[in-house]
Amino acid sequence: MVKIPPIANPPAVSGNHDNMRIKEIFKEIIVGLGNSQEVASEKWAVISSAYNSPNRFYHTLNHIDSMFLLLEKQKESIKDWESIIFGLVYHDIVYDSFKSNNEEMSALFAKQELIALNVSTNRIQKVEDLIISTKNHIYNSDTDTNIFLDADLSILGSDNKTYSAYSKNVRIEYVQYPSYIYNQGRIKILEYFLTLDSIYKTEYCKSQFERAALENLSQELNGLKRKKYEFIRTNTNEYVCYLEFDGDLSEFFYNSAKILDSISEVNKTVYYPGWFDSGYYRFLFKGTKLHLEYDGMLGTLLRTESNPSEVDKSNAKEIFKALTEVRMTNENLERVWKFYKDKNTANNK
Repeated sequence: MVKIPPIANPPAVSGNHDNMRIKEIFKEIIVGLGNSQEVASEKWAVISSAYNSPNRFYHTLNHIDSMFLLLEKQKESIKDWESIIFGLVYHDIVYDSFKSNNEEMSALFAKQELIALNVSTNRIQKVEDLIISTKNHIYNSDTDTNIFLDADLSILGSDNKTYSAYSKNVRIEYVQYPSYIYNQGRIKILEYFLTLDSIYKTEYCKSQFERAALENLSQELNGLKRKKYEFIRTNTNEYVCYLEFDGDLSEFFYNSAKILDSISEVNKTVYYPGWFDSGYYRFLFKGTKLHLEYDGMLGTLLRTESNPSEVDKSNAKEIFKALTEVRMTNENLERVWKFYKDKNTANNK
């Protein structure tokens, strides 16, 4: 059985979502199936707790609310409204950015919940299909599915400010990966959507969002491609490899230092763990002097001495490849997620 761990005093999200109409509609459907108000409230509490998890910044109840508002506008075109509502509240119920089977696990969780709530077998299958369809967002012969998929992607066609906040929040959900790794994966996703004949499957959403979505995706893609992870500094002629651009994420520097400590051919000469906004690790690797550095303005990087030979650059690349395996620990993630929750709260005031 798929279980979602309980969260004590889950953090609040903007918009007072305990008063969302989707909550009341969901509960009305549950009661209409012969369940008690108490059961309906308990099921919503499970949903609310999951979407309010500390690791969520985009896939929150805000996302559910935005989707619902758009789906409601198209209600007359939807054949099975109850399945849409169930698909909506359960489609991201399981969300772990370390894993790639979230849709499958969300569908399984929804199935378990809906069986217990006396939902018909056919409708449960429809809900499972809706949830699984969000994995690849492929055009479907079922109109309801296409409407649902378009609502899930409607954020892509939002205004620049909203889209920027969305892309930043998705990055934070995957913050355990350094930007060198994350950005490569993000580029592939953006390129995938931009190669589609159309991002949206319904005429309604094509007319509403297609042009803005193409502009937003292209702008983000171009920005990511402009980032240089490997270059020669013009003023010092040092060879530089960037691991993480965000200076707030010092955890990547400290965890990278641990990786260097574990490599037998690395001979550490000096390690300064830093204080708030700086730190460095000087070492020799196969005769090459290298520097792992953290700067609160520049992020975490690896560099050579000036005028490196091809051997020096090769040795730096070998070390950098090992450093790309760096990940944040659970303890790191708790600190970082709290930092960004507090930052978002302050920005929204």
